[in-house]
Amino acid sequence: ILLCDASVLIDYVAADIRILEIMATRIWKLTTIIPVLREVKGLTKEKAEKIGITIHEPTFDELVEAAKPVAGLSSEDRLCLAITRKRRWSCLTNDIRLRKSCTECGVQVVWGLEVMLYLHRAGFIEKERAIKTAKIIQTSNPFHITEIVLKQFLQNLEQ
Repeated sequence: ILLCDASVLIDYVAADIRILEIMATRIWKLTTIIPVLREVKGLTKEKAEKIGITIHEPTFDELVEAAKPVAGLSSEDRLCLAITRKRRWSCLTNDIRLRKSCTECGVQVVWGLEVMLYLHRAGFIEKERAIKTAKIIQTSNPFHITEIVLKQFLQNLEQ
């Protein structure tokens, strides 16, 4: 199960929302939470569910854990961290600080672009589509998807 944070949802809604649907229906169980959805323009609960993303409500314990401050993390990121840690899910994110916090807590993390490598290798998307989508994401999100990250993704796609 991959819990998707806002950074990944925003990137794929802007670049190619169909890839989110392929992720959610072909390889993983893709999930998110209402507070994260509120951050994503163009993706309603109904639309997310229609493309196969499951929406979860945090438990009281998860809300309590997420209320504790963690340097550099928004309340939504802290909630993603608490849920993935408590439920032993993986976190799908492009956020460097959330990735670091998850790793420190033993939560498996998957980069937003990394899922396209899996989808391509499994035959669900063509290399050209992955390249085009990654370039759109890098242009719209240069803070998290730097030129170096894009270059590494393109190299990994060739392997």
